[in-house]
Amino acid sequence: MNKSLKNVNKEDVLFFTIDTTTNSKELESGSKEYELFKAKMEASEESFDEKGLNTLWEDKAPLKLMFSRISTISIGFSKGGDFRVKTLKGSEEDILLQFADISSKFGLICGWNALGFSLPTIVANSNKYFDVVEEFSDAFNPSGKKPWNLSSVIDLSEVVKGTYWGAPTLEEACYFYGIETNLLNGADISKYFWNGKEEEVYENSENKLVALYKLFNYVRWDKEEINVVRANEETKVSGEGILKMIASTNSFTPKMKEALAKHLSNKKLTKKDKENLFTIIRGAWVQTDFINMNQDSKKGILEKEEEIKEFIKEL
Repeated sequence: MNKSLKNVNKEDVLFFTIDTTTNSKELESGSKEYELFKAKMEASEESFDEKGLNTLWEDKAPLKLMFSRISTISIGFSKGGDFRVKTLKGSEEDILLQFADISSKFGLICGWNALGFSLPTIVANSNKYFDVVEEFSDAFNPSGKKPWNLSSVIDLSEVVKGTYWGAPTLEEACYFYGIETNLLNGADISKYFWNGKEEEVYENSENKLVALYKLFNYVRWDKEEINVVRANEETKVSGEGILKMIASTNSFTPKMKEALAKHLSNKKLTKKDKENLFTIIRGAWVQTDFINMNQDSKKGILEKEEEIKEFIKEL
């Protein structure tokens, strides 16, 4: 622990963990991927046969750049005494775009082995889908940089081990400091994911994130009680009463806007969240019942849509 970390405002930090799996479910004999991975293992392992190579694929490939894919990223932030947690799901591209969008809203990010594994993997895999320079905050991009040029990244593994040559796992560090964890064996995550047990992977990812946050507090000697608030699969507006009022009165008054904005004030909405919010409000407000003559004109619909967009823009 050092003084600069102790002085960090927790609400400025996005905490994150990633899980990776093998790039493909099985290593296809004779494929380019097979030959490259075999050569990689021959350079580091003593000896193995065909069966042994497949075992190495399951155990080692998820941690090897260019042979792995990101199956999920869990994120969390501190707000008003709560630790708000969300797991990013979908295709690898969707997960990475969501992370790029959300992380850009924070001044600092914190992960375990963030500099040595998590961020390099995120950036390398993002390059498959989009221009990282355009989408990803440069403050968190390790590409071509030295660790001391990444002052906006808190690598908690570096904080814990200091100048010690080796590196403990997150679970080992939590055990040492008396923080309870219930995590899957890292080598099993890929097997769970490829065998239809994604929910177990997502739950484990969130548990790992909570452990990271508890450890962050511990090494700062921050004794604040932690209240974990887990998001649903997607960030949804739960102010059903407000939405029902919009629908029943066919209006979106300043008071309704104020109430809805207050309800959403403790959420950091992503681009996708805002798109979902637009759809929800539009569905409640725009009249489309042609049979019962309750239908807005095209002009009326456009005006309502513009008003909704302006409301969301101000959030």
